[in-house]
Amino acid sequence: MPKEGMLQATGIVVKKLPNTMFRIELEGEEGISGHEVLASISGKLRKFRIHIAIGDRVDLEMTPYDLSRGRIISREKNKPITNDSTSKDKPSPSKD
Repeated sequence: MPKEGMLQATGIVVKKLPNTMFRIELEGEEGISGHEVLASISGKLRKFRIHIAIGDRVDLEMTPYDLSRGRIISREKNKPITNDSTSKDKPSPSKD
């Protein structure tokens, strides 16, 4: 639940920086899509040691006073990639 007066946005992690800082590319509405924001992780993510990697989709909140910084409040769970065509292309090992 966001704090009162905070703006919420969704983005993708583009770069991982030192000290649990991340560069996030925003997506969604036309006005904010494509902008990059410097963000850190929230206390709950830090407490429960939620790992964030490049390419993860995250929700963040920003104050209306500084739209170049934000706080990551959640990470979208990764969906498993199932690609059956790759297993068919590889030959099975022969037993000689």
